[in-house]
Amino acid sequence: MKIHLLTATFVFWAIDNELKATPEEAKAIIVDDSEATQLSASFKEYAFTKSGKKVKLFSDGTWTIETPETTPNSSLSYSDEQVRVSFSSARIFKSKYSESFSIFLEVKPNTETKFISFRTHRVWGYTDGSDRGGRKPYGFRVSDNFGNSFKIKNIHPSYIGHRSEKPLRPNETQGFSIKTVNVPLDATSSIELVINKNTLGNSNTIRFSIPMDKVEKPKSSDSKSD
Repeated sequence: MKIHLLTATFVFWAIDNELKATPEEAKAIIVDDSEATQLSASFKEYAFTKSGKKVKLFSDGTWTIETPETTPNSSLSYSDEQVRVSFSSARIFKSKYSESFSIFLEVKPNTETKFISFRTHRVWGYTDGSDRGGRKPYGFRVSDNFGNSFKIKNIHPSYIGHRSEKPLRPNETQGFSIKTVNVPLDATSSIELVINKNTLGNSNTIRFSIPMDKVEKPKSSDSKSD
């Protein structure tokens, strides 16, 4: 494996916007033929290649490519004594000015005697008489097979756990959408969705590994439209 270190003047952001290097701290590392851009080992312990691979950097200048831990669920469906949660579809949205990625789920009760309650958001603010506050997505994590985290922008519909919220009755079906501000990289092979316990009435944590061939990509004409 050939490694070349080149001085560079650029600012590098990881997909979750958590890694940033100043021009003085940044270096470009070309690994094989992938032309991967990395952060200096003296700045951050981890960085990502342009193709999305997660790299662990060491202070002596060496590095290793991290092997992601995956928990695939080939059925893309979860079921327990109370609820069934199924992957429905996923789609990348791109326009001239923006892009996003959405995952769609279907939730059904597995019982004829109990209602299912949800909690997809939590409330922030509104303390000490302040009128500032809002709802924040809660209970979901989205990443890719390289370990890149996707920032969740919106979960619909919104539930915060109030008793006044309408529960899901037996024989009903509720659809949910999880929208992120990040879109999968070209090299991504799967999207990892984790749903915390009790978020959708589930008794256990749900882990779906969604193959990219199940993700609908925009047509070239769609991406150019407004």
